[in-house]
Amino acid sequence: MITLAELSTLRSRSAVESFLTTRYSEDSEAAVRALDAGLNAVLRNDLKDARLYVRRAARVFACLPDRYRPRLLAMEARLFHFSGRHQEALRKYLAAQSAYRSQRESVNVARLNRVLAEVYMYLGQYREALLSGRKAIRYFESHELLSDAAQAMTNVGNVYHRMDNNRLALHYYDKARAIFAGQGGVPVAIVDYNRANVLTNLFRLSEARTLYEGASAIYASAGLTIPETLCRYSIAYLCFLDGRYTEALSLFERVLDRFEQVGDMRSAAVTRLDLAELHLQLNQYGSAITLADEVAGQFRSLKMGYEEGKARYFAASGQLSLGDNAEAAARLRAAERIFIREGNELWQGMVHFARCRLLMARGRYRDAADESTRARRLFRRSRDERRAVDADIAQLGALLMSRRGVAPMRVARNLLDMTLTQYQQYSVQRLLGDFHYRRGDYVTALNHLRPAIEAVESMASRLNYDDVRHFFVADKLDSYRHLVHSLLELKQTDDAFVHSLGALSLVNRPSAVTRQLRAEIPRSVADEIDKLRLTLRRYQQFPRTGQRSGSTLVNVRATEQRLWALERKARASVSTTVTRERVHGGDAFDVHSALRPDETLVHYTMRGGRIGAFVAAAGDTTFVPMEVDSDRLYADVRKLHFLFETAVRGRSEGPVRTGTAVESLLSSLHSSLVAPFGGLLRTPRLVVLADGVFVEVPFGALGSTSNPLGRQFDLRLIVDPGQVTRRSPEPSDWSTLSHAVFSVSSPTLPSADDEAREIAGLFPRARLYSGEAATCDVLRRELMEANGLVHIATHASRSSENPLFSRMLMYDGPFFPFDLFGTGVRAQMTTLSGCQTAAPGLNYGNSFSLARAFYQAGSRYVLASLWPVSDSLTRVFMVELYRSLQRGKTVPQAYTAAVDTLRALAPSVAYWGSFVLLGL
Repeated sequence: MITLAELSTLRSRSAVESFLTTRYSEDSEAAVRALDAGLNAVLRNDLKDARLYVRRAARVFACLPDRYRPRLLAMEARLFHFSGRHQEALRKYLAAQSAYRSQRESVNVARLNRVLAEVYMYLGQYREALLSGRKAIRYFESHELLSDAAQAMTNVGNVYHRMDNNRLALHYYDKARAIFAGQGGVPVAIVDYNRANVLTNLFRLSEARTLYEGASAIYASAGLTIPETLCRYSIAYLCFLDGRYTEALSLFERVLDRFEQVGDMRSAAVTRLDLAELHLQLNQYGSAITLADEVAGQFRSLKMGYEEGKARYFAASGQLSLGDNAEAAARLRAAERIFIREGNELWQGMVHFARCRLLMARGRYRDAADESTRARRLFRRSRDERRAVDADIAQLGALLMSRRGVAPMRVARNLLDMTLTQYQQYSVQRLLGDFHYRRGDYVTALNHLRPAIEAVESMASRLNYDDVRHFFVADKLDSYRHLVHSLLELKQTDDAFVHSLGALSLVNRPSAVTRQLRAEIPRSVADEIDKLRLTLRRYQQFPRTGQRSGSTLVNVRATEQRLWALERKARASVSTTVTRERVHGGDAFDVHSALRPDETLVHYTMRGGRIGAFVAAAGDTTFVPMEVDSDRLYADVRKLHFLFETAVRGRSEGPVRTGTAVESLLSSLHSSLVAPFGGLLRTPRLVVLADGVFVEVPFGALGSTSNPLGRQFDLRLIVDPGQVTRRSPEPSDWSTLSHAVFSVSSPTLPSADDEAREIAGLFPRARLYSGEAATCDVLRRELMEANGLVHIATHASRSSENPLFSRMLMYDGPFFPFDLFGTGVRAQMTTLSGCQTAAPGLNYGNSFSLARAFYQAGSRYVLASLWPVSDSLTRVFMVELYRSLQRGKTVPQAYTAAVDTLRALAPSVAYWGSFVLLGL
């Protein structure tokens, strides 16, 4: 074998000739074999080096007889082949094969037929691929070249696998394996890797993983980096199928980084394609669409129609999940055209599967059932058992909604008798539970909803990252609500209360990540993240003078998605494993015993389309139904926020008219949400546990403007029931703790610096960061170190589309919820002194916000705002709050004092009602 280092020294014709004479005694054939072996070694480790190798090998071929010219053509073709440039590889291979024919070198013609089978396959020319592969097999078997025959069988098996004909693929792989068994080593690894791919399709995951791991070990011992990485990639996909999503995310990001390092851009694109599919499962639709659209163009340029079609299908699925049915339908048609051209029946089945979902969304249940039947037929024909089960589940959902006699129950029984993935188990039990719930058969509904919820909790326990876990669980909360409603109908109030608390605990409990991990992120990744932050900072548009909110340009979304992609990559690079305890009903019962004699807990929930509340005190729980429906509540809260925002921004039609409308809405909400259980409120402290739309209700302002709820009770707002059981004494002396105060002022935010200076001046151990010093990195550091107060005065804005991209604007760019990963918050209280920092997005479960992110990261209290706030009045509020803390008041007492001060200056609820304090 000739190495790249040796080739690099051969810079002239005389040097090449001297090398050939000295090393090979002018044995040209031996030299060519050594060059061939050298390229094969480099190709499996670093494609960038392989490109250099081929260019430098050409110098050697220039000094060899012309009859070796086909060997150089074949080497150039192999480089194109491994690089994913299959059209160019085909041209070179055919030229080399033509030359071999003219030289009557039939064995080399056959070996190129073996390779051409794979090239034609990637170009979607399956007929030509099978023809070339079978020709090669016949030649090798007739000349008893069994190793070559086995390699050709493996390639033919790959063609059938790509056509999703698993039966014939396994047939050829098994024949090849029988030949390779006596040789061992890399040939066995190659065929076992491909056999594992088919077993994955057949959902024999344990057998597949054993084969992948065995092949990986062989490749590693042989020093073959790229094949070993491909095995790691395949194991990542198995983790995804098995519901181990965090492990899958981490492995995918690691192998993606490795593929890019070695220049294997084709495999990198395929990895991004699978990441798109994984993000669909995690309900990260924007990320999935961005990834799919990105790689679709790459596959199109590489003439990889199969992969391009899958990318367009995943993008369509994301659009469908976001409710953009017209765009989803158009993308599905584009994907279907590709799969028809490719002759791929399995993915034509996937298009029918997606159309089933689309028709379900449009209420055309009978048509949806027919589409699922078509999908199932194509999946069965391809022997893809996992997707066939998915089609059965889709059919079950359509049949249940269309109420087609006994048919759905027959489908359900068949499914329950099968071995299902955990997600499939959840889906089947949820569909059956929802069906019986709608029929009013609550006992049977419970029998299905309980295992559905157990599956959700089990899957969620494997998700390490809070900002991923929230979105995964958000669309599954209806199962909890239906279970709670069923229990209430059966008069099992305590059990209903426990499960309702369990749902909130699953979504909102604080993060389990305690290690400081940011330092482990590779410098190159961190640098790229910093560059994107600066780009986003340039995009940021400041609001009008006096308002602490901001807006962004349209093209900021792509940059945000790129930043989030880098954050995922960063997480994959750190050595952390987080385990979570599953939610148990007994934990929620502890809330009763942890409530103090002077406390009443009110927990709002949805009961079908109606609102209800659990009222717990003194060991008793009562459920109180309410007359207001959810749609009316959403509309009233939205209108209230709009009136407040227009008042603060100075765009109201007049103080009298706006004030009358506000008073009417506040009174109406009090009548709907508080009055029904008013007789049960016999304690001075009222603890409101809220989620969804309820987190946007300004409870402290409900009722009359002269005597709002916040004046009648010691009002506390929490989002996690576990906070009732975990609370500890507040610091008695804030001056002994360390604090951090941040301000990022601008011409449109003149009071932020003054606010920060006054607050920092109240505490001797406060560190002040303003202007250039107030960066994201400094904020992360202080969140880990400051054990007292962290105050952040800056522009803020919520992202209604995806709350992961709500942000506070630091000097060097935006600070997002996901920036808290590996950092956590040590502070007793974090103040987010900006606009709408407590307001959730409109999508993704309608509960995730900046305030929620800081709470989950560890802050005991979070002070934030529900709607835009006035710059000058915010300064007054904040300074009064911290002055009260300095004088020895508790956080809730200081908050109440600050509200009272602001009410005296600006009686309108629009100015003082926005600030909410989360924590107990």
